[in-house]
Amino acid sequence: MSSDPGGVTAARPAIGASPGPALFAADSAPAWRRYGMAVGSVILAWGLTEATPALHGVPIAAFFAAVTLSTFYGHLGPGLLATALSMAVLDYSFLPPIRDLTSGIGETLRAATFALAAALMNLLHERRRLAEVQRRESEVRERENLEATARE
Repeated sequence: MSSDPGGVTAARPAIGASPGPALFAADSAPAWRRYGMAVGSVILAWGLTEATPALHGVPIAAFFAAVTLSTFYGHLGPGLLATALSMAVLDYSFLPPIRDLTSGIGETLRAATFALAAALMNLLHERRRLAEVQRRESEVRERENLEATARE
């Protein structure tokens, strides 16, 4: 093993860790920041869709982007909050009221498809995040075992 002449060892980033600042919130990020991102992204999607007539035909696109950003930044809870808020805003502002069964089925199916796709994306991201945490923990255990073996 080698050491610094000054006795100070520089910390190395973990294998697979990005060397720059984290784009996404760490698990220890304050809840207000993660949930605030979810609320803010839905409000931004709402405003963008209201201000852009071209998006009135496909309002779900901007809200799916809001859910995606919320999930990747804030993880499962904020992603599900963004999904619920998006559904409420879409229903209130962009989807026509259901007046009869035949015309309402299409809108209901469209909204349900959005909700299911957003929930699936939330769950898949959470599974990926948990697998990443397990991988990091496994790497730390492996490194400790190798160091213990090298000392023997």
